[in-house]
Amino acid sequence: MFHISLESLESDIDENTQNLSNIEAKKRRDEIHNHTVELIPGEIALSQVNGLRFSS
Repeated sequence: MFHISLESLESDIDENTQNLSNIEAKKRRDEIHNHTVELIPGEIALSQVNGLRFSS
């Protein structure tokens, strides 16, 4: 029904927010490359998040 192009979404993001997002993405990329975080399958991550959400 509603068509929103990626270009229009990108133009709505201010430069500071984009810069902060880029910094965070690079930090996470580096954590993966440096093995400082453990990657887990998406299904496991979702089940852990769902478990936290319902155990509060």
